Amino acid sequence: RLRADHETLTIRQLVDIFGPKGHVLLTMFLVAPFLQPVPLPGISTAVGITIAFAGFFMMCERPVWLPKRIAKKVVEKHLLLRVCSVLESLLKRFDKLVRPRIRLIFRKPGLNRFNGFLLCLHGIVLSLPLPIPFSNFLPAAVLFLIALGTLEEDFYVVLTGYAVAVVNAAFFVALIVVPYL
Repeated sequence: RLRADHETLTIRQLVDIFGPKGHVLLTMFLVAPFLQPVPLPGISTAVGITIAFAGFFMMCERPVWLPKRIAKKVVEKHLLLRVCSVLESLLKRFDKLVRPRIRLIFRKPGLNRFNGFLLCLHGIVLSLPLPIPFSNFLPAAVLFLIALGTLEEDFYVVLTGYAVAVVNAAFFVALIVVPYL
């Protein structure tokens, strides 16, 4: 937030600032505006694809790489500060609930690969330009919970993210099936 007060940043610079936990921090940063029931189809595609890239590289255990077109995108200063403010308020709400639990499981590469796969998959789902209520919120909630749980090494939060992923899958299956009924 301190750098955002003084300069505009590109997505590449944000990733560099986030460092080794860049996959999940980038995800949390980008998904914050979507944690509301009203869809944002205009920007969800670019954000979803960026998160999908981060998840893919987390799955491959590689640093975040982004296409030049996305990496060079400048995040407007006012937007950057607003997202930081939303994230700070969200993290304060979760502060008493989230703490390191079952940390040993985070040392195993399989969990981080699986979480990277889910970030990639739900990033793609988020990128769908659907003007339907909750079509951005549910994948955003999955992304936020898995990223937060991974960042704080709280397996209970990650499990909650998995549960919301099941709800998200049911929601999108219903979107496909209901018109045929």
